[in-house]
Amino acid sequence: MGNISHALILTLFIIITISNNAQFHVVSSHSLPYTSHASSPSPSPSKPVTPSPLPPPPAAAPTKPLTKKPTYPPIKPPVVKKKFVAVEGMVYCKSNCTYAGINTLLGASPLPGAKVVMRCRNTPLLLRTIAKTNKKGYFFLQVPPMMTTDGARKCKVYLAHKPKSGGPCAHAADLNGGTSGVYLFSNNTGPPKQLPYFSLFSVGPFTYEPSKCYKH
Repeated sequence: MGNISHALILTLFIIITISNNAQFHVVSSHSLPYTSHASSPSPSPSKPVTPSPLPPPPAAAPTKPLTKKPTYPPIKPPVVKKKFVAVEGMVYCKSNCTYAGINTLLGASPLPGAKVVMRCRNTPLLLRTIAKTNKKGYFFLQVPPMMTTDGARKCKVYLAHKPKSGGPCAHAADLNGGTSGVYLFSNNTGPPKQLPYFSLFSVGPFTYEPSKCYKH
């Protein structure tokens, strides 16, 4: 009987203990604030603010590439080869006084045997060359070999004062520089003819007139 009482008391103690624990848990659960176990909706992610695109810059006009002006080597004048010098021309005679002192060949005829002189003063020595006209009044005067076209710029051609043949035409006229002289390189002579071995200048024509036309 004593064992049964002891077991009954133990059973009641266990029941009371369990009951107290259950009440504690109920009170505790009611005393806590209500919290919902459902998660609150998270805010939607905001999109980054992107700036509006800038308008494209205006298209620039195409620039022409810089081009350098072509350069050319300096133009050198042609080298003129030095040549020997020769002179040709005609001498006439005015047989009457009708056209004396007038720059014309009217009434003139070729004069043979007339003397033509060329004098050059651009050398240490004075060069003097004489030629005579042929039957047709033509003369050809060749300068000494020491004189070339480069040194003939101060050479001058003129008539001798009296022709060797004499006759009515004894007075040298200044037609085309017959007495004052004409330089080889002048407007009166023109460019020379370029022959194989020399440059041929043309002077004149020169004239002689009757001396009586100038007597008073």
